[in-house]
Amino acid sequence: LLTESQAAGPGGRLELRTGAPGADELTELRTAKADLERRNAELEQRVAELEKGDARRAIEVTQAVPEQPEPPAEVAVAGPAFDDGRWSEGLAEVDWTTMGEAMRDMLPLFDELLDRWEKDGTPPLEIAGRLQQLNGKLIAQLQSLSGSGIPGSDLNGIFTHPLVVSNQVERLLALSDLPLSEQQRARLAALTRSFTNEDEVKRAEAGRDELALAKVLAETGVKDRYYDEMAALLTPEQRARLYNDRTKGRATLDLFSSSLVWLQYARPLPVADFDQLAAKLSTETTRSLGLSGEQQAKVQAIIGEWSRTLPKGMLDWKPDMFDRQGRMQTSRIREAARYQLDLMHRLLRELDLSPEARAELGRSMRVWVPLPTR
Repeated sequence: LLTESQAAGPGGRLELRTGAPGADELTELRTAKADLERRNAELEQRVAELEKGDARRAIEVTQAVPEQPEPPAEVAVAGPAFDDGRWSEGLAEVDWTTMGEAMRDMLPLFDELLDRWEKDGTPPLEIAGRLQQLNGKLIAQLQSLSGSGIPGSDLNGIFTHPLVVSNQVERLLALSDLPLSEQQRARLAALTRSFTNEDEVKRAEAGRDELALAKVLAETGVKDRYYDEMAALLTPEQRARLYNDRTKGRATLDLFSSSLVWLQYARPLPVADFDQLAAKLSTETTRSLGLSGEQQAKVQAIIGEWSRTLPKGMLDWKPDMFDRQGRMQTSRIREAARYQLDLMHRLLRELDLSPEARAELGRSMRVWVPLPTR
């Protein structure tokens, strides 16, 4: 007799326990056993199918849910590579990457501008427009520095401060895949500190001069030497990225020279000889200072005598089309400025100027650069 039976659960087996059966009972028990074994096999198969289905559904769910990509790393806005505690706030407000990109993109356009200008005789408007657009980006960034306290003659004076330029150079070269090495970075940091300090000393010394032009000459003198030493610590490939022989030192065409300061004040003055130079400067001086009569005649005499002391080489060269458009070499602008400063000091000493005229002369930073016409 079947004395105990249990329903088989998933994965279990039905167990049959018997007493001592007779022949007929034995047949029935064998039949029951076979039936139970068949049912047990069916249950095992069903369990296996269920387990397989669970696994398949797990795979399907895994495949249905797309793998979530890692969020991109947040791109940090590059701060200044070189800093000074006195002006940290202003330096931090500048997007140095935007400034570096704009300067990087402007440099090859200058060369293209000259090529087309020389070929066609006029500056190509589309390139000039593109340069103007990029220059607008520089001006926008420069506004962050205008109230920072960084010293300089007007906005371009701030733009060419050694601390600002070193940050420009670092970003531009990094964006050009020509980054500064650690040794170059350390040397440039030391150079920046040295010329920043010298700039302050020279400004203080020039501040005792009544004439603003003296301050510009002192400022640009420091910057010219900074630019030379900065360029010297670069590799030839890095220097070639900043400079080329056609544009180096030319006002409006060189982003890494004091020409950027001078282009604010320098103007070409076409003259045939020194007499014409004296006549034109006399007219401009008496007009700007509001002089007339006896003082006007005295100005003409002073400037005439001054013009005869100028070196002949000042008018012994041939200007090109770029000079005539005001894109003059920095060296010629500085030479004209030094001689003009001497003249202005003499005018202060020898003329009995009104306070208003004296103040006007003191404020003037205009530099007239003689351009030979023959």
